[in-house]
Amino acid sequence: MAMINKKSATFAYRKRAEPELVEFCSICLSEFAEGDVGRELVDCKHVFHRHCLEKWLQRCRPTCPLCRSLVVPEVFATKYHQMQIEWENDGLRRNWLLSC
Repeated sequence: MAMINKKSATFAYRKRAEPELVEFCSICLSEFAEGDVGRELVDCKHVFHRHCLEKWLQRCRPTCPLCRSLVVPEVFATKYHQMQIEWENDGLRRNWLLSC
């Protein structure tokens, strides 16, 4: 999360005066509503709902969903993914031992 916070800025969405500009999250495809919390990526300036982008990046996708520019170093994403696999395997192992 610290790396995500460093590479993006959060904001509260406010409707713009130009009605022809419809802003939406490219991950969930929903329009931003007044007061929604979003994240703007520092390097490419693409904007998403905060929770959508966090889920995207935490599921071992270290790139922007639109332009694929690197947001989180691949080393961090790979390490996080390995930790998730180990955690899941430990849970499966515990369940198997409990069922024996």
